[in-house]
Amino acid sequence: PNLTKVLSVWLPRDERVRAQGLMWACTRWAGAATPPIALLIITAIGWRWGFAFFGFIGFVWVAAFWFFYKDDPAKHEKVNKAELDLLEGSRSLANNSPGGWQKIFTDINVLLLVIQYAFFSFVWYFYVTWLPTYMIEAWGLTMAQAAGFSVLPLLFGGFGSLVSGAIPARIPRRAIALFGFVATAFLLFAVTKVESAVLAIVMMATASFFSDLTMPISWNTCIEIGRKYTATVAATMNMFSGIMGFAAPVLGGYILVSGTGNWNGLIYMMVGAACVSAVCWIFLDPDKIAAKNAAMDEQPASPAEA
Repeated sequence: PNLTKVLSVWLPRDERVRAQGLMWACTRWAGAATPPIALLIITAIGWRWGFAFFGFIGFVWVAAFWFFYKDDPAKHEKVNKAELDLLEGSRSLANNSPGGWQKIFTDINVLLLVIQYAFFSFVWYFYVTWLPTYMIEAWGLTMAQAAGFSVLPLLFGGFGSLVSGAIPARIPRRAIALFGFVATAFLLFAVTKVESAVLAIVMMATASFFSDLTMPISWNTCIEIGRKYTATVAATMNMFSGIMGFAAPVLGGYILVSGTGNWNGLIYMMVGAACVSAVCWIFLDPDKIAAKNAAMDEQPASPAEA
């Protein structure tokens, strides 16, 4: 949520989705690369010093961020006037919002944003929890093979986020998100009909690619809806994603137990979740919200506001 707030202040509107795409691509790829890196470090220096090593990286980052970052670009000594002029609209969006922060919880767009992201998370958490077990039990792969294949959804998801950020702004964000979730549902349903482990994991990885097309769009929509309260909207969306992340693996376990180990039942639930997210984007239109914000920002301030 705070990173989304940072991007809302430090980047012009047209560049935010691209930055979100880059950020989430790196997040996915780092998630895919970290397990083997952690294994090498733990093998070399032990798990205790491995924790210390990763903690030390965190302290270095905190120190660098503390001294370099400023909430307001105008207070950063390396930002020149031309850059401030470019960011004027962003600074206005980040510092102005009609009504108090409580008002955002009565906005139907916030509800739709939260629902679509929560159900998106239901699908995504399968890739980082149940996927290796699925590959072993459903397809008879070895643990090493399952571990190798499990990297693919994160890898493909990173490409999806990157592609989303590179799509021209003239293409409606709502259309991209709707297409991403429909494609996800179709591919996951197709997984239940194939007879090849390789084809199944490639389809799941491709589904991850399409669902991650929506990631930068979802987080940038937090900016358009929240404005001054961007971090509040983003935190709300992320909180329900975390709740779903807790519930999804548990619910998956119950589905598997009740279905005598039939994985297709769980995958059908993922298909349904992707469809729910798609329906939300029929009504959620970030471009319309952005246009409304731009029109509001162009209006002269009242004497009280001035």
